[in-house]
Amino acid sequence: MFFMNNEFTIEKTKVSDAEGIYDVFHLVWLDTYPRVQEDEKYNITVEDIEERYVDRKGMVKSRVKILNISRLMLKKNRGL
Repeated sequence: MFFMNNEFTIEKTKVSDAEGIYDVFHLVWLDTYPRVQEDEKYNITVEDIEERYVDRKGMVKSRVKILNISRLMLKKNRGL
C-alpha cells in the first residue's frame, strides 16, 4: 500500500499518463474483486487479475494509439 498527500491537480490526460492509468486499474482490481469473492458474486482471483495485466505494455501501447486517433478525430471534427 502506498500513501499520497491530499493535494492534487485535475488536468487533461496526456499520452504519457497511459501507463500510470493502467497501474491504477491494476491496483484497484487487486484491491476490489478478490475481496468480493467472499460472497462468490464475481469469483475473480488474484491470478485472474495478474493474467489480465501481464501484457500491460501491450495494453498501454494499444490505449495510446486509441487516444491519439481519438484526439485527431476530435480536432478534425472541431475544424482545428
